[in-house]
Amino acid sequence: RRGRLMQAQPAGAMLSVRLPAGRLLARLPASLALAAENAPDACVVSGDIADVETLRIALTADGIACRPLAATRAFHSSMMDPVLAPFGAEVAGATLSPPSIPIVSTRTGAALKDAEATSCDYWTRHLRESVHFSQAIATVLATPGSTLVETGPRSTLAGLARRQPAARGRTIVASLGDSVDRERGALLTAAGELWC
Repeated sequence: RRGRLMQAQPAGAMLSVRLPAGRLLARLPASLALAAENAPDACVVSGDIADVETLRIALTADGIACRPLAATRAFHSSMMDPVLAPFGAEVAGATLSPPSIPIVSTRTGAALKDAEATSCDYWTRHLRESVHFSQAIATVLATPGSTLVETGPRSTLAGLARRQPAARGRTIVASLGDSVDRERGALLTAAGELWC
């Protein structure tokens, strides 16, 4: 149901930008949002298609690397505001429980508190506010001896985690490769890295 609600919103765009959040925020017009801070030097902007394209042109002219993402909606921006109340109602109807294992929130960048995990408001705000993946990974890397394993279908998040200053010398493993024909080899390589 959540996906249908979001897909019913007007078309929008998202742009990956190779800049630290502070420098990017200084360039953002009020019509655009910082959708995500993925690494110390990598962010995502979200908003109206024309406004995102205007920003892309300006950034490119200034020699700043950026590329449009394959998104048809402006997630984590004001363009999601009409979805918040219906989404909140859906979450309110679900049984929410405190986590049984530690979780780091990508909304706050800190350990997820029991009160947040069981709050309809927390999850609704997460849908609308910026994703702080970079801070969340920094929090995880602050734990001595932590090992990061990406279990998704690509290695994008592992690559972003490796860009953290605290990642030097740390084990960060992607369990699957970026192409289907190499998945088995990537999984075996990941198992070997973790065994070592």
